[in-house]
Amino acid sequence: MERTVSFKSGGTLPANLARRIRKAERPKKPDGISGPAATAQGPGQQRDAHAFEQLTLRLLHGLGGAQCAQIDHQINRGLEDVRRFARADRCELLALGPGANEATVIYRAGTRVRPRCDAPIDYSTTIPWLYDQLVRRGEPVAFSSREELPAEAAVDRQHLAANHTQAGVYIPCAVDGVVRYVLVFPSRDSRKWPAQLPQQLAQLGRVFVAALATRAISAAHARIQEQLVAALQFSQATLDALHEHVAILDARGVVIQTSALWGRPDGGIGSELTGVAVGDDYLQACESSLSAVHQQSVRLAWGIRSVLSGRVRRFDANLVLPGSSAPRWIHTRVHRFEIGRATYAVISHEDVTDRRGREQELQQLRTHEWHSERIVQTGVIIASLAHELSQPLTAILANAQTSLRLLSRGELEPTENRQILTDIVADCKRAGSVIESLRMTLRRQKTEHQPEDIADVVQHVIKLLRTELISQKVEVRTRCEPGCVAQVDRAQIQQVVLNLLMNAIEAMPPSRALARRLWVSVTQPDDEVVISVRDNGTGIPPEQVEKVFEAFWTTKAHGTGMGLSVSRAIVEAHGGRIWVKRNRVGSTFLVALHSDTRLPATAPDA
Repeated sequence: MERTVSFKSGGTLPANLARRIRKAERPKKPDGISGPAATAQGPGQQRDAHAFEQLTLRLLHGLGGAQCAQIDHQINRGLEDVRRFARADRCELLALGPGANEATVIYRAGTRVRPRCDAPIDYSTTIPWLYDQLVRRGEPVAFSSREELPAEAAVDRQHLAANHTQAGVYIPCAVDGVVRYVLVFPSRDSRKWPAQLPQQLAQLGRVFVAALATRAISAAHARIQEQLVAALQFSQATLDALHEHVAILDARGVVIQTSALWGRPDGGIGSELTGVAVGDDYLQACESSLSAVHQQSVRLAWGIRSVLSGRVRRFDANLVLPGSSAPRWIHTRVHRFEIGRATYAVISHEDVTDRRGREQELQQLRTHEWHSERIVQTGVIIASLAHELSQPLTAILANAQTSLRLLSRGELEPTENRQILTDIVADCKRAGSVIESLRMTLRRQKTEHQPEDIADVVQHVIKLLRTELISQKVEVRTRCEPGCVAQVDRAQIQQVVLNLLMNAIEAMPPSRALARRLWVSVTQPDDEVVISVRDNGTGIPPEQVEKVFEAFWTTKAHGTGMGLSVSRAIVEAHGGRIWVKRNRVGSTFLVALHSDTRLPATAPDA
């Protein structure tokens, strides 16, 4: 292992270089004193060696202790000292790249030099022989006159002549075995270079390359620090912009970053964890909680551990926290992510109490809306129901009075009495079925889907509207295919059919010269049961077709605009669809439901 010695700039030097520096700093022997050094080289060579040692010392001191911002100044200053040492007109430091075979002057020292650096030059074409020697072979080149160059360097001589270069020394500087820089010492006049000069300049070139590497590392480190600070600021700003309580945990469950809302009193999963801040163990805080939410906290800690260990990618939980007036609902999400080989988890707590309350209110309003619409529509058929009930009740009364008269005169025979009582029973059942139909229509109960014959449902609604149809002078023509069965809630589908029939009746003004007709059909194309209600009324304008199913939109003077909206909601809740078609005269509303073949195919009553 190579020994190093301390240097006064704070760095270290190789042991052989330190010995040279100590030797250069020793007092020179007086003239006449003989010794190995004195006999080995003459006075001029000793002076050059001493100057080289002193120059190396100054470069190491200036570049080794320079800050990143001072390196450029120290390099320029050092190049000027090296130029004077080499007794050259100029000194240039070239960087190879970024393109293939390109070289750019990045530093220049000397008399009458341009302050700015040149653009990249393709040195493989301008000085191909020198490029081959320096870059491809990594060998230094020194010539006292360009005429000394070999015959294959004819292109190089032309370039040197154009740049008024008669002599020069070219030193390749490698980084990790690849030539990345070239030190150039051109001279306008012929010059005999010392034999040891290329080796000395190569050593000095390594000092400059080390300084450039230090500057590049420092600049990269500064950029990384700036990017890291910007990334942290961006991530923190992103967390603070979230309307949630967010924290990032490391692989041990320790909090390393939080959002602005995290530290507020309503953060975390309860008052027991409000004090969990950056640097605290979140898992330990959850597992050591002894409040009413202990079981939920333990389950949350288990979910976080599952995410951090990689067993699951995501964990979701709904936590219920006790409140002063009502419980609070917290939706917690835990996600796992990785940076390099490090594992992290982001945990967020979102208070969804208001949202959950709004969802419950919306469901209640939807239920009330369906029930209210059903009652409003039922009021239209009250007159028809009264007529339907009056017929069996009148028949019952007539049969009972006839039986009493015959009984009082002693003329009531057993056979006739049995017939009268049979009629009374039949009329009672008929009245009961009418009342049951009304009760089912008005009843508010949980939706239950059962296989129903849709043709029977439609026929039943038409019977309920018989009085209304007669009073409005509307003719109904039906076409119902057998076996059209679907899984539905009977009362709700009756509500849809009732709404479509009433809308069709109101769409045909009584003053029309044409007869008022309705065409109602139940068919089963493919795997759907389709209910069709067509009228010959005024129709729907093209610009209003897309609006007919919107809530609160109506063309009726006293309409609520909720009938078709509720009908669409009911049909879609059954997994079906409802739409409207414009005809040349009138409109057609269609309802499609998924068919169910569990009931036998029977023809509906006419």
